[in-house]
Amino acid sequence: MFFPIRTDAPLQKTPWMNYALIVTNVLIFLLQQKYLVGPRVQNLLLDPGALHLTSFFTYQFLHAGVMHLVGNMLFLYIFGNNVNDRLGHVGYLAFYLSGGVIAGLGHVLVSTSPVLGASGSISAVTGAFLVLYPVSRVTVIYVFYLIGAIEVPSIVVIGLFFIMDVVLNFTGSSQVAHMAHAAGTVFGVTLMFVLLLTRLLQRDHFDLLGLISRWLRRRRFRAQVAQGYDFFGSPGRGQPPPPPKFDPEPVSAQSQRVMDLRAAIYEAMNEQRMDQAITLYAQLKAADPDQCLPQTRQYDLATWLGHEQRYAQASEAYETLLKVYPHVSDAAQVHYMLGLIYARHLQQYQRATEHLRIAAERLSGTSIGEQAQRELAQIDQLNPGQS
Repeated sequence: MFFPIRTDAPLQKTPWMNYALIVTNVLIFLLQQKYLVGPRVQNLLLDPGALHLTSFFTYQFLHAGVMHLVGNMLFLYIFGNNVNDRLGHVGYLAFYLSGGVIAGLGHVLVSTSPVLGASGSISAVTGAFLVLYPVSRVTVIYVFYLIGAIEVPSIVVIGLFFIMDVVLNFTGSSQVAHMAHAAGTVFGVTLMFVLLLTRLLQRDHFDLLGLISRWLRRRRFRAQVAQGYDFFGSPGRGQPPPPPKFDPEPVSAQSQRVMDLRAAIYEAMNEQRMDQAITLYAQLKAADPDQCLPQTRQYDLATWLGHEQRYAQASEAYETLLKVYPHVSDAAQVHYMLGLIYARHLQQYQRATEHLRIAAERLSGTSIGEQAQRELAQIDQLNPGQS
């Protein structure tokens, strides 16, 4: 037996809507114990034999017992906070309720038994988390002769629960509404893919689409190399270049170390070993403070440092990106992230103000631009001498 207890995905805002949903579920459960008994609660269940439109919503807030409630709220707290953070409060509430409706439809299609519980809605939330934070580490408690804790990528944890739901649904070995869980997960995954592909939700280099995109690029590159592709367009495709007609200048030990570190960083990032890449990057900057990775890799590394809450290193990496690539396509967003890091985590309000003003000007009329203006107003209130 195993169950998750926390994730390492960082939060930018307080997830009030998720907290409100948890409190609402608990309060309704307490009311259920005293007032919603007998026929009263039966009318609120999702019963395939007596369907009512309202039942697709009311069943989501009922629970069969204390353990049922505690288990569901644990999952909602662990995975819902970050999804709330990405979708916003109104969007998250609409998504949560819609996930419960789709999960209920999945149950109705395969079962004639009444169902209750927030599991379907929460499965939609975990499906969304899988797409938005696939490489986030989830701390899992396991009980198997011994009790211990391990950290596992979220894509593995959520994927295992989804597979268990599908298998148990078709084996019929449990009274749990597994198809509702599976339908909710599929809904969450599908909707997040749609929102990311249509840019209705801001993309992230570490979401599932970003990981797939980088994997496809590496796959195409390896295929071209295997076919003898000539990247320099010289005649005789697939033929090795002629040997140099001169002896190359000797490489200094310092230059060789820098080249070795850069190559090791690329390899670690290609294999998603970001912790190792961060360590190697620190060694690279110690060897040569002026070093900067290629644009995309520098951005990915800076973003990961922010995710890991290494804010001083993240700010340095973003500053280096802007210094070396001043016309990077996401420069305004980089200024915004730097402003948040300096204001919220490093208390360097003058630097925060400089970056937030640039972000607010370049992203005027967008939600990020408005947020940058609000951050500037907060800095002005708390530190009037710094603005």
